[in-house]
Amino acid sequence: MESYSYGTAPNAAIEILLKGPEQRLPEGIHFLDKDGHKREEVRLRWWDEAATTFRGAALSMDGREDELPDSALPRDFRYTGNKPVFFGHYWLQGLPQLTAGNAACLDFSVAKKGYLTAYRWSGEGELSPKNLVSVAA
Repeated sequence: MESYSYGTAPNAAIEILLKGPEQRLPEGIHFLDKDGHKREEVRLRWWDEAATTFRGAALSMDGREDELPDSALPRDFRYTGNKPVFFGHYWLQGLPQLTAGNAACLDFSVAKKGYLTAYRWSGEGELSPKNLVSVAA
């Protein structure tokens, strides 16, 4: 199946839907992830309107964002649509909060003693922090 073959359009669509967009780092730049694996791509804060550089857009760097260049991303992955998007699989830390007015991550690491989080959506286009609900693990 094409969806299992790296480099195909169906595989790329599945990867973005499940993990979000990633961007290859500039030539010669890499970092080691939490498990010590060499990474040459970073996951991006696609919901963040200020995420325009490798350093500002990178996720899962555990406070080591300064290891990345502060140069502009070669592509703009930011979501600017007016329909709200609810997503997970990001293991955000801290108290649950809206990630943007049009995007809400509902994954605040409940399996790691974080928060089980939901959003009470009533069809509004602009998300409201008052509709975000959570309970500690």
